[in-house]
Amino acid sequence: MPPLEFETSLSLLGPAIVIALVVFVLSLLTKPDYALLIGVMLSLVYFLWKTMHPRIVRVTKDPEFNMFVNADVNAKPSCPQILHLRSDNVMFFANAEYTTDHMLERLAEHDTPIKFLLLDLQAVTHIDMTGIDALQALLEEIGEKNIQLVLMGIHLPVMQVFKTAGFYEKLNPDLIIANRGDAITTLFKRLDHGYCKHTCPYELFLECPTVK
Repeated sequence: MPPLEFETSLSLLGPAIVIALVVFVLSLLTKPDYALLIGVMLSLVYFLWKTMHPRIVRVTKDPEFNMFVNADVNAKPSCPQILHLRSDNVMFFANAEYTTDHMLERLAEHDTPIKFLLLDLQAVTHIDMTGIDALQALLEEIGEKNIQLVLMGIHLPVMQVFKTAGFYEKLNPDLIIANRGDAITTLFKRLDHGYCKHTCPYELFLECPTVK
């Protein structure tokens, strides 16, 4: 299993184990029916909270193992010119504003010359008009900072909503990319290679040594 997917699955086990332990203890102290009911209610509350607060992962390339990893969990640096983020849930009215606000917060954490905000949408299987409005606001806000929005791994139903809502026409078609490999290849050509050579201390991508 790829590291990103394994780390995501592992993060879901903790709450499930806690809820299972609570149900087990309550079944010893009260009627099993009551314990099961409380377990169902706890699971529902947790599901709603997770849906409304999707995890936003900073992704980076680990050159040592030649794979993409969770940069925060593994304490790995990102390309100073590309901020690669992944949302782990759908985008709809309950979480769209939280999702884009959190992305802007992650962007504000960086003092390097970010040129591209690369959003990995592989886990976003559904989006509604509130989600479209939130992405539109994100596009405009980062545009004022001369940062370009790049969308990767868009599912067909999501793409159909983009086109129906007129959002697709506002995007740069060259920055709508199918997978990570193509995304890095495309964006690397557009980076400031002078910054790569003289300032950037990292060699994260296979292309980096060509400009160092």
